[in-house]
Amino acid sequence: MEFIELYYHERQDAMKGKDGFLPKDERINEIKSLIIATGTYTHTFDELEHGARVAWRNSPKCSNRKYWQQVRCISSRSIMHRYFVSWCLLLTLIVMSCGSSEAYITVFKPAPPDKSLDGPRIWNDQLLQYAAYCDEEGEVTGDPKNLRFTEMLKERFCWDGPPDGKKGPHDYLPLVIQADPNGTPELFEVPLEMCPPVHIHHPRYPGELDMFSFVNT
Repeated sequence: MEFIELYYHERQDAMKGKDGFLPKDERINEIKSLIIATGTYTHTFDELEHGARVAWRNSPKCSNRKYWQQVRCISSRSIMHRYFVSWCLLLTLIVMSCGSSEAYITVFKPAPPDKSLDGPRIWNDQLLQYAAYCDEEGEVTGDPKNLRFTEMLKERFCWDGPPDGKKGPHDYLPLVIQADPNGTPELFEVPLEMCPPVHIHHPRYPGELDMFSFVNT
């Protein structure tokens, strides 16, 4: 109950009087009863969002954690597995439409204690990453960090660059997604219009800094 104690210590005043918000002792008793009956319990949306914010606040290696109170949670816990791909892409669209200053986290349904089910898996490290191609002379085009992943896509999924066949240094990697650990992984192209690249340049030295990047997802 450590998190619940923390949650009420930090959120009780803000949530008091809102529909569905229980006094601390009543909520703890409710959680205990659910754990006894089912082995687990479900967080309220505010508990979930505050938990995500606290996790970011307590991440010492993240330089942006000072913005932890601005995290917005998208609860997809009731979404069936076949829909979660569109939600991942929707998350990207929301971030792009609001600007890179917005921070979102999408939460899917957790695995039950008996591990009879498990949630979706995304093979990619991030939703947006650049592919990498190695030519016969060993020169790499794109992000060298993703060379092995790009080669794996070609070996396992016959993916060899964008649909138009034009390979470049800023090609988005497709998403590799499994609905569950036992499901067949599927490939999903990332629509460029949903996440246009960010052009980085210097106003006084345009020729010295001419780079592209993408929203951090």
